[in-house]
Amino acid sequence: MPASFTLNTANLLLLLVLVAVSLTTGVADFHWAQLLHVPEQMQLLLVSRIPRTLAVILTGATLAVAGMVLQIVLKNRFIEPNMVGATQSAAVGVLLVSLAWPDVTPLAKMSAATLSALLGMSVFFIAAAPFATTTNAAGTTHRHRIWQPHRSHGHLYCHRHRYPTTFIGVV
Repeated sequence: MPASFTLNTANLLLLLVLVAVSLTTGVADFHWAQLLHVPEQMQLLLVSRIPRTLAVILTGATLAVAGMVLQIVLKNRFIEPNMVGATQSAAVGVLLVSLAWPDVTPLAKMSAATLSALLGMSVFFIAAAPFATTTNAAGTTHRHRIWQPHRSHGHLYCHRHRYPTTFIGVV
């Protein structure tokens, strides 16, 4: 292999192949050769296949960014959104909204998923806060509460970094 062929290039090529597979896969028959000659083929591509493929790509990118943000904020390179309950909480939110209001719009379902994911992660962080640990330069691990109410302002205050915040979590 040439030296310029990197992992990112391989991933891009794999993505392009999978996009082509996604565009041709579905319940209705789709043929690339008939795309310009049969109007139903073009409609199928524009109405069903392209939006579905773009939604899958954007969902994957969003989960990747959410995982990266969690890794940076929590300073743990092994954490992912599933570990803090975001995915499961979002699924529960969509399920509850779908059961309570079956005819609700997709935007309302996405909003419920977002709010329930934030609520689920907040519950996780609040529950995990008493078990927070820090490690000093010598490698000694101390188990203590990092977050506690600031006496004068009523905000939460991080004693490790010395800055007030309204985010409840384990740093």
